Amino acid sequence: MKNTALKYILVMMCLIVTLSAKYNSLNEALKNGTSRGEAMLYGNYMKLFSGQAGFYNDNNVGTKTFLGNNAYVLSSVGLGYTSGFFYNVRAAISFMALQSFYNSGLGARKDFSSDSTVMLGPSFLEYFDGDTAIKAGRFMPLNPFINHLIDGIWVRNASFNNLLLEGIYAKSFGQVSYYQIQPFQDLGRFGLYNLGARYYLSDSQNDIKNSSYVYGFWFYSPSIFNMFGARIHAFTRFNNSSFYVGLDSGIAASMKPSFSSPGFDSYLADVKLATGFKWIDFSLGYARNGKNGLASLNLLGIGNSVHSGFEQSLNNVLPFFIWGGRAFKNGSNANLFYGVGQVKAFSDKLSLYLVYGSTFFDYVTNSVSKQYVQNELDLMVDMQIVSNVGFILYLSSTHLSKSPLPNTFEATGGIRLSF
Repeated sequence: MKNTALKYILVMMCLIVTLSAKYNSLNEALKNGTSRGEAMLYGNYMKLFSGQAGFYNDNNVGTKTFLGNNAYVLSSVGLGYTSGFFYNVRAAISFMALQSFYNSGLGARKDFSSDSTVMLGPSFLEYFDGDTAIKAGRFMPLNPFINHLIDGIWVRNASFNNLLLEGIYAKSFGQVSYYQIQPFQDLGRFGLYNLGARYYLSDSQNDIKNSSYVYGFWFYSPSIFNMFGARIHAFTRFNNSSFYVGLDSGIAASMKPSFSSPGFDSYLADVKLATGFKWIDFSLGYARNGKNGLASLNLLGIGNSVHSGFEQSLNNVLPFFIWGGRAFKNGSNANLFYGVGQVKAFSDKLSLYLVYGSTFFDYVTNSVSKQYVQNELDLMVDMQIVSNVGFILYLSSTHLSKSPLPNTFEATGGIRLSF
């Protein structure tokens, strides 16, 4: 393989520490695997100040979030193991279990399928030979239009100079995390397919804040939708310093699955400008959807929330709102303006992430479409207290909107023990 930078990208996407971490003995591969665990005491409180309480769609296949007066306290335990590479193959298995201690009203059931749940988390087989990576099982692919785990296959290849090719097949999708566990839902008889190609325009390719590329993609599900689009990412660091500026933008359109009578379903256009220096990052962005809202575009949950960090958010479509961006996901002809800021301190042991956005959109009530404005403020605090103990806190507020839109305040947080 000629392009070592693309090779590095595949290595990082496979979470390989070194290329030499391969074994020709199965016993050695198993013995040198990595195990991880996480235990949390976790709570959530939501207060509805005005508007209508109720369930609001998060995507096109029926995942819903309840907005209204609620509270819960629970504990969760996650365990996982990933083997070392046996020649070019490794395996991973994980699960998460939770138990609710306090559940007010719907409480935990707005984020979890029941008060007590055990579910298989990311578990897969993976092949990697330097040019090609293949992952099969349950995992979350790195894609700006996917924010769920999928049951499927993900293939990536970097054999051609400056070109990264990938393909995804998903049979079902769901969520298994400390903040949400939802049952996996089938994606129709034939599932969902994705093809993508990323061509790098810059020599620097392994630093998202100092790389440029164009990205074309296609999603297709015979029973749900047909979607295609393109993105451009152009970032640069000045004099190899920590100061950078950049632009990320894209457009996607979806249509009915029938090629003979397509009929556009909706579209999504977005652009963001970002800059940062050492321990601070900031971005401004704009996004717009069509007359049918996001429709099928939000099938697998657009935007990989802030849990992926600011760096990953730079090439995501809607990465900002922690628990929603609900007006944009549920309104039509929506225009969203937002700002994102992140500050890290104490050798990255403390991270503060602040987002504010305003969405101007059409909303149907009593069969009449009216224009509304919804505003949302989100704050994330993630702090490591000692080496294996930390706490997280999320504050979220939707406000200054007119009835029947819900104006809510939500506080979520917990103590996390890693082992």
